This record gives sequence, C-alpha cells and structure tokens, in this order.
Amino acid sequence: MVSISSLPFAKPVHHWRCALIHAPISHALRPEGFAGDAITLLPDTGPDHFLADPFGLEEGGKIHVMAENYDYRTDRGVIDALTYDTASWKLLERVRVLDKPWHLSYPALYRWQGGIYMLPEAWKSGRLSLYRARSFPHDWVLEPAFRFDHPAIDPTLLELGGRWWMFWTPPTPKPARQSELRLSWAEGLMGPWHHEGTLLVDRSGARPGGTAWVGQSVSGSPVVHLPVQNCTQSYGGGMAILTLGGLLEGRPHVLGRHDVPIPPSLADEWGDGFHTIAAVTDSSGAAKTLVDVRCDIRSPRTAFLKKWGKLKRRFQR
Repeated sequence: MVSISSLPFAKPVHHWRCALIHAPISHALRPEGFAGDAITLLPDTGPDHFLADPFGLEEGGKIHVMAENYDYRTDRGVIDALTYDTASWKLLERVRVLDKPWHLSYPALYRWQGGIYMLPEAWKSGRLSLYRARSFPHDWVLEPAFRFDHPAIDPTLLELGGRWWMFWTPPTPKPARQSELRLSWAEGLMGPWHHEGTLLVDRSGARPGGTAWVGQSVSGSPVVHLPVQNCTQSYGGGMAILTLGGLLEGRPHVLGRHDVPIPPSLADEWGDGFHTIAAVTDSSGAAKTLVDVRCDIRSPRTAFLKKWGKLKRRFQR
C-alpha cells in the first residue's frame, strides 16, 4: 500500500508567516535574540497563499507594512500593503499595491529627499526597478531616473557617509543566489552605481535578508550590521547578522557574524525557517522589528498547486 507521504505531490512545501516584534532590531544581536519580546502575528492568508518579506514605515500615526503575497496557483508574488493602528495594533486595511507579470518580493522601503521609495526584488523581469510613492502606501509609480545594470536579488540599501550603499545577490549562476554577497555604491539614490564586486561567498550567511543599520564605530570608523540568510540546510533556513567595516575607507570587509535564533514563541509552529529581519520606527520613537518564519507543510493540494503554477508560468514565457 502506498502512503500519502510518499506521493510526489505530498513533499513538504515552504509556507511563511510574518510577525511584528515589539522590540528594536538591535535585539537580534543579543545571544537570545528576540526571546521574551512581545509579538503580533500578521494574518495567515490560507493554504493557497502566504505573506513573506515584510518591510514597514510609520506614516500618519500608522505602521504600513509591505509584504510579498505569494500565490501557489500562479507561482508568482505580488506586493500587499497592510496598515496597523499603533495604539491597538489592529489591522485597519490590507490592499494590493503592486502586481506585475513577473514575480515580486522583498519590498524594501526607503525615504529620500522627502519621498518614499520601494525597491522590490523582480529579477525575473531582467532588471531592478525603483518605485516612488505617489500616494503612500497605495499608489506607486516607476522611477525612470533609477539605473542599475544588474537584476539584483534581495537588494538592500543603506545611506552612510554621503553615499548610498547596496548589498545584493546575483541571480546567476544559480548557486550564487544563496551564497554570494555583492556591494555597490552611488552618490545619490538614482545612481550612477559603482560596483565594488563580491564581498563574500558563504552559503551560511551572504544573501541579504532585511534592514541594514549602522552600529557603534570601531576605531572611529562606522560599522554596518546586515541581516543575511543561512541557506546551508535549505533556502531561508535561518538568519544571521553580518558586521561589516571599512566601507568609508574603501576596504569593505566582514568583521564578524552572529546567528539569530527563531523567536521561541514562534518556533514551535513556525520553526522550519527564518529569512527576514526588518526595522520600523513609529512616531513615538518606539522601535519595532518585522520578521518572517517558515513552516514546512505536507499538503498534497498545496504541492500540486505549486507545481501547476510553475508549469503555467513556463508555458506562458
């Protein structure tokens, strides 16, 4: 007799869940990580979808979260905006804000010259595109002045020393998607961008996974903390924080690496993976952190939908 678990469509499928941690991103550097911090779970979208890659900004007394909404039936992600009241942490609204023929994810948010910008991953489009909020968070327009000559994976920006720095992973060759960290910089957000090359090759912690921030200086030089994914066991299997130095001196290098455990209150149900740590600050100055965690589910229906979605996308090319 054939067991259900041995069927091809019953293999484990990655299913993600986003959460807001009521603590600053710097807690990721503690040995216990976010243990003991209060957590608000974002909605679970059901067996056919999941939300992942959450990034957020405070605007107008509300926290607005951008997240990838992945649909197994189409094998494609779109970007949703979720708005929360900061007093009650009640979900006020959820709306689709960016939908393209290609997969979208990693909707990182930035402020620059009075505007709000989103730099989602869209490498299957063949380019990296920047969007400006015409009316935040609902209305986004393509920023034609932005030029970056690589279709970067999980591009992560940081403004430091009068420059914009971008940490990113190349889509090719395929092994590099989970193991290579590249660095580029520009005098302004629009570019032109200059490439420093490969900073690190390490499957255990090179692909970016969240918000970079500036830490305490070492010998007068600022250090940067960059969330990265540990893909040694599986894609998005865990998180670490890289500490980087030497950016302003023209000799960027890794100073150290700190593994971040999955928050204990999430680990029982969502302990199979961890691949985003992103900072958000509300108008009161209280720091919060957005994360996503993974549960590997055995669902013949979901596995079938995922395979069917991939086949449909292949024939549509």
